[in-house]
Amino acid sequence: MLKRMLGRRVSFNHLTIRTIAFMLRQRLPFRGLTIDVSDRSVTPAVKSYLYYGIYEKNEIDLVNKYLDPTDDVIELGSSIGVMGSIVSHIQTTGKYISVEADPALLDANRKNLAINRKTDYVLLNKAVDYSAETITFAKSADNLSGKVDGNGGDTVTVETISLDAICEQYELKNFVLVCDIEGAEISIILNDEKALSKCAKIIIELHDTEYQGKSYTKQDMISLLQKQNFNLLEQQGTTCVFRQA
Repeated sequence: MLKRMLGRRVSFNHLTIRTIAFMLRQRLPFRGLTIDVSDRSVTPAVKSYLYYGIYEKNEIDLVNKYLDPTDDVIELGSSIGVMGSIVSHIQTTGKYISVEADPALLDANRKNLAINRKTDYVLLNKAVDYSAETITFAKSADNLSGKVDGNGGDTVTVETISLDAICEQYELKNFVLVCDIEGAEISIILNDEKALSKCAKIIIELHDTEYQGKSYTKQDMISLLQKQNFNLLEQQGTTCVFRQA
């Protein structure tokens, strides 16, 4: 089956994309980088998104536009390392702290950072959360939508860490937050004002969500960040860029 997305023909035929990946030795070109897709966690659909250049398009466009080479970066929800590879291509001296809750994605993440990053980095298998020392993480069928949620099929117990604890441990006093954690961003906005006070820019995909019995919309989270002294610079779809005023 073929679908037309963003004016380009994108193949969701598993055999087609598997053949393409095989011919390219499981290394797909993506925005001037090379992404290793050999890990079993990378589904045929994700391979198609990568091959046709539409994987996490809005988020990547905004990171390319707003991230400076010397910025220190914390990425939450780093998945298979595609965004980390983009960040690594931009950075010259900045630190990069990668945080991914799903242990099944770590090998793919490491492979892609090994290909695309020239300087040191930190990869943490943890979830940012403020409710307990460990939390149940619900995996997804692909690498795109796993989340902190005790309900559903395949789950794993993951150690938690606060955003401020990451800042303290790695001596980050002025950093950029890149975040796509499927609704768990609300816990940071509500609970970690100290860490956010050290954050110069936020590039974040927002999701309607529920936290401690209360529902929050994307607009609610925009308003909460604006109350914490962040200006909304740009929004593409559900991805927003904020700068501390």
